[in-house]
Amino acid sequence: MISRFGIVDISPTTYFGGEFIGAKAVVDEAIAISATIIREGHEGFDAFAVLVDENGKISSREKMLELWPNSQRFQAHLRPKALGNWSFYIEVTSENPGEFAKSLVAKSESYPIKVERERALIGNWYEFFPRSEGAIKNSDGSITSGNFRSAADRIADVAKMGFDVLYLPPIHPIGYSHRKGKNNSLSAGPLDPGVPWAIGNESGGHDAINPELGDFDDFKFFLKVATKNNIEVALDLALQCSPDHPWVKTNPEWFTKRADGSIAYAENPPKKYQDIYPLNFDNDYPGLFAEIYRVVTLWI
Repeated sequence: MISRFGIVDISPTTYFGGEFIGAKAVVDEAIAISATIIREGHEGFDAFAVLVDENGKISSREKMLELWPNSQRFQAHLRPKALGNWSFYIEVTSENPGEFAKSLVAKSESYPIKVERERALIGNWYEFFPRSEGAIKNSDGSITSGNFRSAADRIADVAKMGFDVLYLPPIHPIGYSHRKGKNNSLSAGPLDPGVPWAIGNESGGHDAINPELGDFDDFKFFLKVATKNNIEVALDLALQCSPDHPWVKTNPEWFTKRADGSIAYAENPPKKYQDIYPLNFDNDYPGLFAEIYRVVTLWI
């Protein structure tokens, strides 16, 4: 049977890749549920926003109010009480007792809500380069890089300043080809460490750690110290490579080629980044997506 109510322009909804994915929220956040609701004739109706937990149980049912007279735009607020994959829908009933005592009912589709921890909504972020924390300048002018062990000594100070998220630039091996020098100069000296965003060399790519910073055990130690200080660590997911990245050899189709067959480096006119190859998602989207997914799951 065709419903006598129209429930359209429902919010919040996120449509991606041919399906609705969870709108983001955090525990106990007041989520504004809204929709434009219409019906034929002059009879009134009641509208309700219904919150459902990930077990399919109704958690709350709140009456929606018209935002302004005759707008036909209605809104209510719902508060999920736990982490998980929640959902909501909108229900409309006739308010006319003569119409079979509110027997006219319409329901919208259900829409997902991804409920996360509070820090996913807001946090105080602090950035530092691990190689700068505990670095030593030697008598010959060379620099001994800081590493995860020496950088861990700085975490307590970050916590004392009121930060709760520590952001790290890419921690992966750095390319050698077209390595930039001091102040972004085109010629790197033998002691210049390169740009962390020029990811990849023979030591590995996005799934490896720059040996100067340590290994995975050292990184786990760094994370342990961060957790002890109630700090989460955020890694920069830089979707780009140096010319020396393993992907350049194994999957050259993941990069854009110029007419002469060379791979196009990154540009942001008038700036040029000869040491960085951006990824091209058009040639092998499924393969590139699968590899990036593998990398992300490795680090989380």
